[in-house]
Parts: sequence; structure tokens; C-alpha cells
Amino acid sequence: MAHQPTLLPDPSEHSGRTEESTGSTASPSEWIDEGSDLHLAELTATLASHGGGTHSADLALDLLLNEIVEQARLATTATGAAIALVRDEEMVCRATTGASAPGLGDRLSTRSGLSGACVQTRRVQRCDDIEIDPRVDAASFRGLEVRSILAVPVLNGEELAGVFQIYSP
Repeated sequence: MAHQPTLLPDPSEHSGRTEESTGSTASPSEWIDEGSDLHLAELTATLASHGGGTHSADLALDLLLNEIVEQARLATTATGAAIALVRDEEMVCRATTGASAPGLGDRLSTRSGLSGACVQTRRVQRCDDIEIDPRVDAASFRGLEVRSILAVPVLNGEELAGVFQIYSP
């Protein structure tokens, strides 16, 4: 079956997702698009008003990042996805989903491997087969049933903000 593009609804015409507008019972927490009413600033304000205090912005960011990795994993039928962001000159996983993804708080190498190549070149890195790609430690991925990896730099202008990785069998 051919892929059918999804048309984004006009955000001024709705206050949330309904069965009528999407053909399913998808809620805003199940996916995010540009027309979604869920924005980082609004989420931060909501969390702060419910006692989130000074951690509201970080929590709101983590919630949105988790939604992004989950949707990327589902859209690509991958077994895992993760977003690591720069923190104190380290690359730390802030969002992760799936059995083959690194854990929350895990540190990614910025000097070696596929993530290191992505960080150093600030370009997309693709590994089609971990068994033959010298940038990847194949042994560390075999038990996770990962055979291919895509690493995408997350940039803020020219500055590297992090790495988005997708893992697939």
C-alpha cells in the first residue's frame, strides 16, 4: 500500500484531536505537529502552575523530546530511538524509547563511533550494517538486535545541540 500524506489541520479550527478530525481517537499526547496546541512554553507554564517550580522547563522539554523519539520510532518501524543533548560538554540521553535505545542519562561518545562522527562533522551519519562499518562497535549492538543506525545532528544555528539516533534491525 502506498504511503498517504497526512494533511495538517488548521489549528484555529480545533481545540484538540477528535475522531472526526483525524479518523481515529488519537489524542494530542499521541503525536505532535506544527498545528498542535501543545507547545513548549504552554507546557512549561502548565507544569509550573501545578507545582513544577524551577524544573518545569526541563520537564516540559523532556516530555516533548520523548514524544518526538516515540513518533520517530513508530514512523520508521525501528526498535529504538534516542535524543542526546549537550550538557556540560557531554552528550547525555534526554529522551529514549524502545528496547535497542540507550537508557536515559546514558552518555554518548563525542569522540568515536557513529555518534562521534555525527558530532564532529555535524552531518547525518548512516550505518547500513554494523557488522561491516568500522565506526560501530558491532559487539555492543548484537544483543540488542540492531543492524542499522541513523545519527542526525541537532543544531541550533551553527551550534551543535545534540544527536538524534534511530536503531533498526
